[in-house]
Parts: sequence; structure tokens; C-alpha cells
Amino acid sequence: KNMNYKWENLTAYKFQEAVKSSDGLCIISLGVIEKHGPHLPLGTDMFQAIKVAELASKIEPVVIFPPYYMTMIHVAKPQPGTIAMDTDLVMDILELDVPEAQKSLMEHLEYVDQFMLGTFLAEHLSPPNSD
Repeated sequence: KNMNYKWENLTAYKFQEAVKSSDGLCIISLGVIEKHGPHLPLGTDMFQAIKVAELASKIEPVVIFPPYYMTMIHVAKPQPGTIAMDTDLVMDILELDVPEAQKSLMEHLEYVDQFMLGTFLAEHLSPPNSD
């Protein structure tokens, strides 16, 4: 049975089915685009975060939120190919997306990333409503 529900690939009807099947569990993948030496692609962190979400979906049904590639990485900002956003901007965007996910009946939001950003976000973003 397919338990991998990528938000952007679902129709509105299938989305409702996915929310019910996953008991409102949603994973948000966060990954920076940055230099990883001369041998790895710039999207390595993003690829890893997406893969972790996909592997989790093989264990338990989840809805996978469209991945975030615009995150913060101030150390690598001057490197060619890096996409680094201001911390406040990233937090503002995520603060807006969390209520959107909740509006869609997502009750449990989990963050997947490579730099403990998910832990930071879980502590700083508004928790889902329990009403």
C-alpha cells in the first residue's frame, strides 16, 4: 500500500484521503542548497531530507509537505551556488505555512533536516491547535 503522500502530487480528493490515512501526520523537509566540495551536488542536504521523509513514509503513512530548499546557511552564503535566506525571512515563511498545514487538518508536523534546524523550528513555531 502506498503510504507516501507527496502534498503537491495529490488531487483535492486524494489529499483528504491522505490526511485521514496518515492521521494528520505531516513531514516538512528542510534542506539547504550549498557547496559540498567539488564532488557532491549543491542539493545534497535537500536530497537527504527528502529521502528521510520518504523512508519514514515506508514505516508509517505521512503527508510530505513540499520541500523547503530556501533555508539559512550563513557560513556558506559566499560560496557559488548557495541559496541562503535571512533567518527572519525563513521563520516568517514557515510561520505562515504552519497554519496552512493545520487548516488542511494536519495535526502533527515533523521537521526533517540535516542541521538540527527542525529541532529549532519545533521549539519556536506555534504548536498545532489541539481544539
